[in-house]
Amino acid sequence: MNRLLAIPAVFLLLLAGAVVWSGGGSQRRADFAYFDRGDVFTLDLNQISYMQDFRMCYAIREGLYAPDPVTYDSVAAGALDTKFSDDKRVWTFKLRPDARWDNGDPVTAHDYVFSYRRMLEEPGEYTYLFYCFKNAEEYQKSYATGKPTDFKTVGITATDDLTLRLELVNPLSYMQELMAFPVFYPRHEPSMRPFRTLIDTEIVNALKAHAPQVDVEKASEAQLVDALRAFAASSPKPFADKSELAGQLNEMATRGFVRYTYRADYTRPAARPGAPGVVTNGPYTLKQWDFKRRLILEKSPTYWDQSKVTVPRVEKVVNDNVLSQFLAYETKMVDWMSDVPGDLAAELREKKRPDLKTAPAFGTMFITLLRREELPASAGGGKNPLADLRVRQALAMSVDKKFIVDAITRIGELPARTYLPPDGTLADFRYIPGPFDKSRKPDQPYSPEEVRKLLMAQESNSGGGTDGPGLPYNITLARKLLAEAGYPDGRGFPPLPILFNSENSTRAKISQALKSQWKQALGLDISLQTVEGKIFKERVSKKDYAIATVAWYGDYADASTFTDKYLSTSLQNDSDWRNPAFDALCYAAQKEPDAAKRGQILSQAEHLIDTEVPIIPIYHYVNAYLVRPGAHGVDPNPRSLIVFKSLRVDPDTRR
Repeated sequence: MNRLLAIPAVFLLLLAGAVVWSGGGSQRRADFAYFDRGDVFTLDLNQISYMQDFRMCYAIREGLYAPDPVTYDSVAAGALDTKFSDDKRVWTFKLRPDARWDNGDPVTAHDYVFSYRRMLEEPGEYTYLFYCFKNAEEYQKSYATGKPTDFKTVGITATDDLTLRLELVNPLSYMQELMAFPVFYPRHEPSMRPFRTLIDTEIVNALKAHAPQVDVEKASEAQLVDALRAFAASSPKPFADKSELAGQLNEMATRGFVRYTYRADYTRPAARPGAPGVVTNGPYTLKQWDFKRRLILEKSPTYWDQSKVTVPRVEKVVNDNVLSQFLAYETKMVDWMSDVPGDLAAELREKKRPDLKTAPAFGTMFITLLRREELPASAGGGKNPLADLRVRQALAMSVDKKFIVDAITRIGELPARTYLPPDGTLADFRYIPGPFDKSRKPDQPYSPEEVRKLLMAQESNSGGGTDGPGLPYNITLARKLLAEAGYPDGRGFPPLPILFNSENSTRAKISQALKSQWKQALGLDISLQTVEGKIFKERVSKKDYAIATVAWYGDYADASTFTDKYLSTSLQNDSDWRNPAFDALCYAAQKEPDAAKRGQILSQAEHLIDTEVPIIPIYHYVNAYLVRPGAHGVDPNPRSLIVFKSLRVDPDTRR
């Protein structure tokens, strides 16, 4: 990388222009341009899960609450006023009457109800968060069977156009934090209708033939239900000898529902003037989305707080090549490089570059281990040795994490022994001593500050220390556990593959380091599998792997944003680890109104993850950005948030 920093500026300009703007024609450079950590995977709120996707949603959408641009605490946005009952189980939000969608329609409470209902009817990775509402989980499960309960029983109600009433199963101390999270943002149903696909196609086709006057594609849900009821009442001949379909039609008519989904292009700008496209309510509108090239945002003319939006045009440039990203930044073609990899960040840090910004993060990089009894075919099939707790602990205790942060990532990350990072976001959280800790009893937990000090003092290749939370780096104990599991010196252990994203050079190096360390410490022959980013995401989500390199950032400032991921019912539980005691702790925390007692319960839950090892924490992130002098509003913060409406660019930034 030293040679990169010495490349002449003229060549940098030519090369950056070629790799970043090729195919761009005469299109002008945006007022603020940036590289994110990868291409957008999806902007569908039902499917969203990656950092770059959330960042884009913060720019184009807005909910009841939003992150404050300075403190990043949750502050009122779409909500003008918030009230809650004495027991904090009923929350009433009065919406801003001046809030508008970018097509000019008012943002109403019905838009929130529609969006929340979609999260239940078409479950995604964050649907479990909506189970906090009364009868929401019951509705979601009944809908999946084709016999949904009445949605009016769910605690999500629009009492009028500007009043949203939410009834909770249990009080939530972090309710405002949740409302600031993008999956709780509203959606504009009329603009999504052209992208709707009705699921019960045979019934729908028969309806079209029976009632051609009904425009099925454009009809509202209420109009479709009315048409279905009339159709069912006519004793339709097409279903005379099809009892199952006739029964389904009667269910739909009686219960008043239509099943449908939406094509992903509902999240994209209109393909041409007058064509349907995404409609949003945030400070920016999504004007252009060129696949694997760029996304262009323009200041929304209908946003209620548009006087605070000072940057007219923002561009997310898509380029997975770190070298070309850096070249474009150096030649002032972009203002912000949101994710600077370890090699480059370390070198810039040594050179004391003032435009390199770093901060401890509310996130952890870790290895996920498939807990199922059988391996998938892609990992060789057969019995899965990772189903044995002793094997998982042995793998965890033989990873030299200090080597990884010192030799690979190199920007001050802390080697991790816990899943939840001790960055200070949750200052009151406590970490239970690990099973091999001889200095403290279980009722003498560690504070985040104590954990940070312990991790900073950890020495590479010590192989003997056992004190602290989680599992220690101890090769002797690791070998003993592996032998007890039936694999002495690695004999008989299958050549499991480590799956990683080919677009992430740091993960590639970490995977190679793990392969080497497990060979040296335990005698294991581990292979490497590399796939493109979207395929990687799909395989991990579908549990089509054995070992994979992943990460997690907290979505909101509460420990449950980490622990709930590993509930047995969570779609985000990539490990497929199922522990009834863990589930019971998480559910107990949901019901506990006392903050101190709730914290103790979540500490126990986090401790189970650290010691039962569905994952191996490797290091706690440090956010590293490159930001041009004169570009403001992208300061490093633990949750890696950016509040787009607060962006500001000085006039001479690109000189």
